[in-house]
Amino acid sequence: MPDTNIPGPTLAELGERLRLAETRLLRLRFFLWGLVVLVAIAAGYLINAIGSRTIFAQRFILLDELGRNMAILGTSPAGVGLSVYDTVGRLRTDIGLSPSGTPGVFLFTPQGQTAAAINLTETGVPSVRLTDATSGAKLWLKPGSPAKDSTP
Repeated sequence: MPDTNIPGPTLAELGERLRLAETRLLRLRFFLWGLVVLVAIAAGYLINAIGSRTIFAQRFILLDELGRNMAILGTSPAGVGLSVYDTVGRLRTDIGLSPSGTPGVFLFTPQGQTAAAINLTETGVPSVRLTDATSGAKLWLKPGSPAKDSTP
């Protein structure tokens, strides 16, 4: 009679291996289905973003390669504006519109002082103010009014 004892794993060991393989296969299926769902969601967002030509936001911040603010475009209780900063983070230019609709353009020195301002009054009259940061001399121009020179 031939020997029926074949060397190798027992029937119980084979059953345990089969159970582990089935468990791993089930986990792999869940993982793959989850991955498919995530890819589908991401593709939907990507397709929507590519197809859309409108971005809605209250504020945009432009950063340099070091993460410093270089420009901010946004809205606030003070109105809407664009602020531009130099490479060390100082405000240098500010263009804005107040909540009442009054526009203004402001240029600042590296020390933060207003060097030039161009704006409209509430009644729509334009004005220009220039200030020399070194001497403190100021010039204010407004149509219908004589130029005001406050040279020290």
